[in-house]
Amino acid sequence: MRYELIDHLISSLDLVAGKDIFFKELSKRLSDITDEIEFDRITLYDITYEQTSENPALGYFSQMLQWNDLGNIQEENVEASEIPVNPYFERWATLLSQNNVLYGPPDSFPEIEAEVLEAMGIKYVVIVPYLNRGQLEGFAAFERTRDKSEALWASSFHQDEFRLIGRWLFNLMKSRKQILQLENEKRLLAAQLDSKNQILANLSHEIRTPMNGIVGLAEQLEDLENDISKRSFLESIKLSSANLMEVLSDIAEFSTSEAETIQISTDQIDVRRDIKPIMELFRDKAVEKGLRFEADIDDDVPELIESDFVKIRNIIKNLTDNAIKFTSDGYVKSRLSFEQNENDHDYLILKVKDTGIGISKDKQDYVFEKYAQIEQGFTRTYSGIGLGLSIVKNTVNMLSGNIALESEPGKGCLFVIRIPVLTLKQAGTNKVSYESLENMRILVVDDHPINRKVVTTILDKWNAKYEIACNGREAVEIASKQQFDIILMDIQMPVMDGYDATVKIREVRGDQVTILALTASILKEDEKHCLEVGMNGIIRKPFFPDNLKKWLNNPNHENKEDTSDMAALNNETVTDLAYLNEISDGNKEFIDEMVNLFVDQSGGHIESLREGLRNSDYAVIAAAAHKLKPVLGYVGIDLEKSGIKQIETVSKSHGDFEMIEKLIDELEGLINKANDELNNYLAES
Repeated sequence: MRYELIDHLISSLDLVAGKDIFFKELSKRLSDITDEIEFDRITLYDITYEQTSENPALGYFSQMLQWNDLGNIQEENVEASEIPVNPYFERWATLLSQNNVLYGPPDSFPEIEAEVLEAMGIKYVVIVPYLNRGQLEGFAAFERTRDKSEALWASSFHQDEFRLIGRWLFNLMKSRKQILQLENEKRLLAAQLDSKNQILANLSHEIRTPMNGIVGLAEQLEDLENDISKRSFLESIKLSSANLMEVLSDIAEFSTSEAETIQISTDQIDVRRDIKPIMELFRDKAVEKGLRFEADIDDDVPELIESDFVKIRNIIKNLTDNAIKFTSDGYVKSRLSFEQNENDHDYLILKVKDTGIGISKDKQDYVFEKYAQIEQGFTRTYSGIGLGLSIVKNTVNMLSGNIALESEPGKGCLFVIRIPVLTLKQAGTNKVSYESLENMRILVVDDHPINRKVVTTILDKWNAKYEIACNGREAVEIASKQQFDIILMDIQMPVMDGYDATVKIREVRGDQVTILALTASILKEDEKHCLEVGMNGIIRKPFFPDNLKKWLNNPNHENKEDTSDMAALNNETVTDLAYLNEISDGNKEFIDEMVNLFVDQSGGHIESLREGLRNSDYAVIAAAAHKLKPVLGYVGIDLEKSGIKQIETVSKSHGDFEMIEKLIDELEGLINKANDELNNYLAES
């Protein structure tokens, strides 16, 4: 009878069946056995050894399975895990390692062992070892928790048969665990393959979309004679090309981060000169989405550090861009801090926090994996190919740093990066100081009279010598005949733009003159093009007094709009003349002249916008918005509230004309209110 029971017990079970089905069948077979031998509970324990020892007396027992005759099965009981062998079961470990079977009621065991058995409600127990290549890996305990005759078990089963059942149970559970692990790995690989295929589909889409635009518009250009239409198409080609380059850059960056042999550069990095501009790189992109953007460096961060600049730059760019992409309302903040450690590396700490969509706990590890995108399919809300965070993680690992993520769905994300760096002492510098621009020769190139007036007023205040050119061609002619220290070059001008003028001036003057772009452009590709054609740097409009000096004293400084001198707008007024007061030292004649110019010319700017709208000409609208942007800033009109940046951006991306018309209507209303305020100012003065 007992051999038939054993054959029935150890006949094959479906190891990959669902948990409920598997344990239901296992419970039925164990019930048939225990009915015969009158044991009502079976428990399996495995043993974990200390890493430095194979002595079971230094290991831990943990419950891996427990069954009772009520049909209940429990796996991996936390309360019965990591039970130290010593002191309670040191004798067991020794005897079981020698392949002995232990049995009897609790009072037949030593007192310390009996206490444990009684606490578990055991009346009688048979313990058989599980050995693998002579090493103890665990044991099976056949337990009786109700009073029965002590001799029944011996009359039905022998020790070898208990050993056989115990070994079968161990092998069964180990095999099932291994198969389930393989099944899980198979699912993960399949999911990763699906994600990879999805990425390739997204990649194809992201490349084909701008390529279709580039090819289609290029073909149409051949048939166009209208210069304005050609300019509009060329703007679209440039935007599509830029989008394509971003996709290709992500792929190249990811391929680099995946390479088996990685070269880590050792660069001397001026934190505020080199890293702060990278942190500021996406400010305009965030503002365009209506987000508050902050990028700060703590005072205790040293001036000079040693690390791989390119990799740090890539980490900052990818994290910041990712935060902006997935945030539609609120803010994106980045902060650089420092942790000094006397016995270890110093650490540069980057924190990027947003109020975006957030990431659930179960997906926070997944988002760092290759090809991972939380949102899949044809209804994706967010563009991109999903490599950003994988690039960040790989790059951080290359620098022996670490990355942490705190997030909840709907509550945004906080990424914290810690990178070991070497702190360097501040070296001496021989920078030339331009605190005084007196007697410097400067050429001001701008087609807008208000812009020219603002810049020349500041130069007058500094006692600088200057000439004026109203377009690029005039600038080339003047610069060919006269030597200048600095040329302040507008970009968008009639006759000849600032790019072409710079190229021609370089042909004549070489590197003898500093050429700075004086622009209101918010596009990164425009800034890049300025440097490519030979300009030395960029100064933003509105032109604030200290920006030129700051650039000359630190050529790597990337200027941004400094609105610290502009008073905050209150609910009653839309203009503020604090900027004009500051740059002219309160010169009323200058302020009145500027106000009159604004009032006289603002209607013409609105008409230029409407002309572009009537002709459905994106290029005309974008150009008119670009020229109006600094003019609004001179009289203190908030550029964000005015919508002027949005008009330019939507036009350059060929957005909805109805949206543009609505923005122009709102802008016209704001300018009318501004004109009323400025006329009242003139009447009172």
